[in-house]
Amino acid sequence: MKQGTSLEQEVFRTVNRLIENGRFPFQAAQCKVFLNKKYYSKDRDGDLETDVSVEVYIGEASEPFLIWVWECKDYGKGISVDELEEFHAKLEQIGADNTKGTMITSRGYYQAGSIKYAKAKKIGLARLLPDDQVHFVAFHGTPDTLQSLFAGDNILPALTEKYYISELGRSFVLDDDKFHSLEEYIFHVAKTWKREKDNPTEK
Repeated sequence: MKQGTSLEQEVFRTVNRLIENGRFPFQAAQCKVFLNKKYYSKDRDGDLETDVSVEVYIGEASEPFLIWVWECKDYGKGISVDELEEFHAKLEQIGADNTKGTMITSRGYYQAGSIKYAKAKKIGLARLLPDDQVHFVAFHGTPDTLQSLFAGDNILPALTEKYYISELGRSFVLDDDKFHSLEEYIFHVAKTWKREKDNPTEK
């Protein structure tokens, strides 16, 4: 079985669930979600296979307004800058103007250089920690204290430390903001694209 298959399935199911439950900024009829879809690359005169891709269509358009590509790296080693560069090159070949990219891992972690590169190229980085690295605890304190726990200060360690132990759930995402929920992140990105589509002067 190809590495990352279970993670691909989880991302696929999560996006589909949001769309089906009306928790996606675009209507279900406008969206298509694929596993392992191939896109033609002029540069290589051949196809590029993606792990998960989300296509959003506007009106009667035959071409998608947005292609959101998810790269799943579910192995227990550091994800290097080279892998981010390769992913960025794939996004550019699929469609530089209308393509968004997110890399996600569970058992892996991101090397420091890859964080900087992803930020420069506006690539989202996500990590869903395995169950044995999540220890749920009950928090007590003032609202300000509890808010500080969820402020996002733990996002970077969760993404970059191989054996990071979380007490705040398993989802950690870094993009133009910080997120502790994969669902919240997916909604945020899609909502941003919808706002830019509705108000192109604000892009």
